[in-house]
Amino acid sequence: MLGAWLGRDVSWMAMAGSGSGPVHQSFAQAFWASLLLILAAASGHAAVYICDQGRKQVIEMEHVRTRRTDVDTLLRQLPESVSKTIHQTSTPHGTIFQVLMLLAALLILVSEFPKYEFVHLGVSIRSIGFEVSRCLCPVAGILMLIFIPMSHDFILMTERFKRPGYQITREDKAVFYANKLQEDMHTFAGALSFAITPALEGYAVGRAYVQFFGTGIGEHYVAWKDADVPSYMWLALLIARTVMLVGTNVCFWNMAYEWWCEPTARCTRNPYYIYTTEKSLIRHLLNYILLLGMSIWFVKSSEFERINPTSQKLLLGVAMLTTAASCCYSLGTFWFLAFKERYLNDHQMEKTLRKIIAKSEDRMERYTSELEALHDKWSKCFVDEQDLESDSSSDGFLKGTCFSSE
Repeated sequence: MLGAWLGRDVSWMAMAGSGSGPVHQSFAQAFWASLLLILAAASGHAAVYICDQGRKQVIEMEHVRTRRTDVDTLLRQLPESVSKTIHQTSTPHGTIFQVLMLLAALLILVSEFPKYEFVHLGVSIRSIGFEVSRCLCPVAGILMLIFIPMSHDFILMTERFKRPGYQITREDKAVFYANKLQEDMHTFAGALSFAITPALEGYAVGRAYVQFFGTGIGEHYVAWKDADVPSYMWLALLIARTVMLVGTNVCFWNMAYEWWCEPTARCTRNPYYIYTTEKSLIRHLLNYILLLGMSIWFVKSSEFERINPTSQKLLLGVAMLTTAASCCYSLGTFWFLAFKERYLNDHQMEKTLRKIIAKSEDRMERYTSELEALHDKWSKCFVDEQDLESDSSSDGFLKGTCFSSE
């Protein structure tokens, strides 16, 4: 069905090595691999959206329970990072985030994208090992981040440190020692996802530029000398992927500056200084995966030209729109990071929190009637012993009751 939609089920030549002969792979199989990467990126973006909603819920619940409206107090209730926001899988947003990111990791693994990428797998162990690492590192990083979350006790300890005049206690030392291994493993998972994976992809992108503008990697692959539509579109996607990796590195080093080098430690008073940057870093990586999946459509010029013209126009249109949207997002991120004091000052934060509080009050007004209806329904479920004995003596049955109290 997939091959029929694309026009026909054609085969392309994926060179597995100079002496191993050609390995036939259909365009439908390559398209399926690209679709898995696209779905993985979509699942990751949905997880980030859920994390955003979880942060808003922290402010909403604090306001509902305490009626606080002080901006500084509400800001201090917010976690500084994505990991802190979703570390408790017992919470709704934590559970949903874990499921969506697990799905993204599995989709990346199943796609086996290096088999369909702009890659000439040689006979050397180093070349094969590099491609395997490209496929496994993001998967391992995501799985470790969601299954080895930050320790809740460790987070509670750091929250106590925010209290004025608080001193380290013996209990704090015990918590730190007990959770040090978990925190170190979580940090390693972050490095694997946010540093090692972009580094591997950076090398792959640089190699692709050299091969694309050079002698190429085979007559069936795109090359600058071909001067055809698939080659130009593939190059545009490669440039967009480069921009995503640049954005990833900019966000990573900006986070490092805020955490270790910023002299006033403003991220402890306004968590958005780190959280917004980390969220942008994750979205850049997800956009990279999305663009990588779409580049598989064009990596074989001869096979792309064999699908029907309608499918060609559709794939080209989707790829161009995605490329433009991703680059615009990166430019917006760079602008924000360059002038983030303008967007994260006290006045802007007050406006942001006021909007969240106003929406929570509107929702509570709507939910009140539902809550009262739910209460009325289940409050009728209680029957005292006197009513129970009266009904039992009359016909031995409980009519309209759910349980009796003893």
